[in-house]
Amino acid sequence: MPKQKYSLEKVQTFGDYLGKLPKKSREKKTTDLGAADLVRTLRKEIRAAMARGYTVEEIVQAAKGQGFDLSTPTLKKYLKPGAATTKPKATDTKKNTTPEPKAQPSEKPGSKSKPIVIDPHEEL
Repeated sequence: MPKQKYSLEKVQTFGDYLGKLPKKSREKKTTDLGAADLVRTLRKEIRAAMARGYTVEEIVQAAKGQGFDLSTPTLKKYLKPGAATTKPKATDTKKNTTPEPKAQPSEKPGSKSKPIVIDPHEEL
């Protein structure tokens, strides 16, 4: 199947169309929430309960009493200021393992040779 080609006018018309689309509201993809979503959704209410003197452990027990499988570490993790709103991405934690350049045979280990500087105005 050959690749289709489009006129510049048609492309610009489509661009204008896309530019005029109204903002679409984002809907939750699912109505089933996990423990992290529970904490994120009720963060304000949980903090208010803590301000009224309830401990993290008491809130976890209350959640379990209401049928939620919530742990103390999960509650603490997602209550932190700036807690992730999405699952964290795996990051490379390896240290830079690039070896140091080896000394040239004429160099003594640990010694630093001076670079050769050529004056462009000097005659050779």
